Amino acid sequence: MNDAFLNLARKNNYIAVAGTHYDGIQALIDILKKEFISEGFEDFDFVKIYADSIDIEDAVSRSLSPPFISKRKVIIVKNPDTLSKTNADELDDVFSSLDDKSLAVILFIDEFAGSVKNIIKEIEERFSKATIYKHLVVREGSKIEIKNFLMERNLKLSENKCTELLERTHGTLNNALNILNMWYISGDDSIIDEILNDEFNMDFSQILQYKISESFFKRNKGLTIEIIDRVLKWNIMNIDGIVLMLMREIEKVRNPFMFETGFVNNEAKKWKIENLDYAFENLYILLRDLRTNSSAYAELLIQEKIISILEWG
Repeated sequence: MNDAFLNLARKNNYIAVAGTHYDGIQALIDILKKEFISEGFEDFDFVKIYADSIDIEDAVSRSLSPPFISKRKVIIVKNPDTLSKTNADELDDVFSSLDDKSLAVILFIDEFAGSVKNIIKEIEERFSKATIYKHLVVREGSKIEIKNFLMERNLKLSENKCTELLERTHGTLNNALNILNMWYISGDDSIIDEILNDEFNMDFSQILQYKISESFFKRNKGLTIEIIDRVLKWNIMNIDGIVLMLMREIEKVRNPFMFETGFVNNEAKKWKIENLDYAFENLYILLRDLRTNSSAYAELLIQEKIISILEWG
């Protein structure tokens, strides 16, 4: 993985490193020093900018000056999330204008972001001109946990795929185990291939059940049906459970006093009361139909009703 970072650094003048762990970050910095900075000239050609105490004029001046003697000047920006929008925009412009004699690297590391995908989204909003490098940390202990999980359930997965799965879930063991458990419950090993091949582009830091209600209340028909299909295919929930979950989310917004605790979907709060009433009534009718008609038509019924609700209003 460090080779991939070095190759990216050789071909680009402006990189943003996205990660949820500081493990291995110093190793990336050391790679840049070894590759580009001449011995004894670190004080001249290796620049650290701490964004939380930045003097923007000084930072710009130091960034634009050429290297003293090294192959390239390397500029490292730490804590970029603390920059104001004005300063972030200015550095984005300056770094994107650098020539091949300089390399700017923004270290966007947030241990509370949940996933690298969330950090990438913020980088794209604040430092849109940077080339993004995903810093994924896969701990050896996580691989051992996965091996034990597979062995206990008589499942087999190659070591390479175990590593790929951890990388796909941004090194988060619980997310990887959740996916393996879907495989175990459903008996369908195509789940693993779908996820590793990115055919179903999900952020597994959030459970699929939550994703159903999130996409539903955002009125995203295609994604809602796609997630429901996966949830049913992988036996995570049945159709009754999905419908009841959506009805409960609607009721939390319509009658919040009935629920002492529990998350209320922010997207659902944006719906007009008549839209919520219409959705609840139609989901209730769907639930009744599901319980009186053949189960062979259940998936078709829920798809038709979801489309009808989301197209109304």
